[in-house]
Amino acid sequence: MTLNLILTSQEAVYLSGDFRLTSLQGNTVVKSEDDFSVQKIVPVINRKWSALVAWTGIAHTPSGEGIGDWLARAVQTMDIHASFDELPKRLLAANDWLMDCACKDLAFSVVGFIGGKPLAMIVSNMLGFDGTIYNPRRPRLEIIEKRKPTTPQVFTAGESHAVTPRMIAELKNLLIRRQKPKDGHELLGRKMGEIAAINVAASKQAPLKTISEACVVGALLPTGDGGAVPYGVPDSVDYVPQFVRRFFLTLGNKGFRRKLGLDGKPLPCRWVQMTWKTRERPFWLVMTGFEMQADRPFPPMRERGFRGFLLHNCHMLAQSLRRGPKPGDSRYYWF
Repeated sequence: MTLNLILTSQEAVYLSGDFRLTSLQGNTVVKSEDDFSVQKIVPVINRKWSALVAWTGIAHTPSGEGIGDWLARAVQTMDIHASFDELPKRLLAANDWLMDCACKDLAFSVVGFIGGKPLAMIVSNMLGFDGTIYNPRRPRLEIIEKRKPTTPQVFTAGESHAVTPRMIAELKNLLIRRQKPKDGHELLGRKMGEIAAINVAASKQAPLKTISEACVVGALLPTGDGGAVPYGVPDSVDYVPQFVRRFFLTLGNKGFRRKLGLDGKPLPCRWVQMTWKTRERPFWLVMTGFEMQADRPFPPMRERGFRGFLLHNCHMLAQSLRRGPKPGDSRYYWF
């Protein structure tokens, strides 16, 4: 089990997911580890709506594919003009393989905007908002709840019992704080950091240690602009989620070549953050600790939809990144 913090307001929506994978037999923890290779937040950007999707429950499909990777594939081919109703249909497609899993507990948490209005949704067979656990479980995934809050609201999914009323109050106060146009993006980043801090506090409350201190927090604005930032990932470990690797491979790069620090030792290869805009330059991916190895030219803009939008606008930045810095340079590289 993991924890999703779900925050909605008229100005922005937020969603978090931690990295803890736990195997239980009854109430006994058999195995517990933090898997930094998984994709915790999946953005879905459309013409008239936008959403962030996270998950809690089982970690892999019967074929061994990570749930985050399956989720990314499921929404990747959505038409940019599709209605919002197409998103839950894609999530409910997990029913096709879920019956073959030994453990069938799965829930998708969704936040976003439709026509500039916030919404929150749970697609699950095991839980609802705010810690409601279904016993017995539902036979199939279904849309458990879909809400369109008109006031700032905080919901939780997964290990909700670890989130105290005081934490909920802090998160709601965070939403109430208005942002001025001049400092909007700076305040958005600060709020994401405060949500990550609440995740840390909740991890200490979980009796079976089923929440990691490290997490990813995503944010969306009514315009569809947004971003995602990992928090608490140890500085000494590699952190390149599969979706980042796939994106580099799509741009013609066959791998990563580590940079050396001032001491001559290889630096960890790390994803730092990403942001996207639906106007102007839509996508930034911040990395550090490596150079790219390209085996073919960058592709022209033949892709349609959001994926093509990203490929086109990342071209020049990727060329700059490929040239690489001098050894020991620890700057962030924008991609």
